[in-house]
Amino acid sequence: MVYSLSSFYIATRSSRLAIRQAESVRMSLLKFNPKLSIYLLPIKTQGDVLSDVDNWKSFDTKGLFVKQLEVAIGEGKALCAVHSLKDVPYVLPNNLSLAWIGHRSDPSDAFVSDDYNSLDDVPYGGKIGTSSIRRSVQLLRYRPDLNVIPIRGNILTRLSKIRDLSLDGVVLASAGLVRLGLVKYIKQRLPFSISIPAPGQGFLAIESKKEHENLDFWS
Repeated sequence: MVYSLSSFYIATRSSRLAIRQAESVRMSLLKFNPKLSIYLLPIKTQGDVLSDVDNWKSFDTKGLFVKQLEVAIGEGKALCAVHSLKDVPYVLPNNLSLAWIGHRSDPSDAFVSDDYNSLDDVPYGGKIGTSSIRRSVQLLRYRPDLNVIPIRGNILTRLSKIRDLSLDGVVLASAGLVRLGLVKYIKQRLPFSISIPAPGQGFLAIESKKEHENLDFWS
């Protein structure tokens, strides 16, 4: 696959949420110029493959969701990649840059439960699942009694863990639930006094080669 500036691929993770996000960017670019021919290039990243919690602990997780997408850009298979900004490392490869950062969606963390309407309703010693060390630390600061269970997987998989692992609830990003049309599952948007969101949470970003960062259709 070789791109041109009128016909190109957008690299994206292969999860349902990532494809939904990349498709929204593709449609925005087509509104800018309907003559563009733009396709999605779904890629299963190392972060997607490492669903086992113990294996996950063996890696530096920052960049696990973007590295293969960056390789696709470098090899000319894609003109750009769409990321959740919170997954992007602070230092990018020398030949790449962030060409565009969109408007921020809801940055909050969401509490989801089959039985409780808020984190405060969870009984003493309740089991809460999360994939994030940041969320784990803040949950335990607010409720040291909680039993925080590490879980991995895409959003639908993590929601299913509530029943599969008999959890009292899970905490994940509100923005992802909103973008997938799953806002009905949000029982509580956690205030920042309980859980400060990750830097970049709620933003989408386009990464491309530096030589392409000023293309008109990124603006």
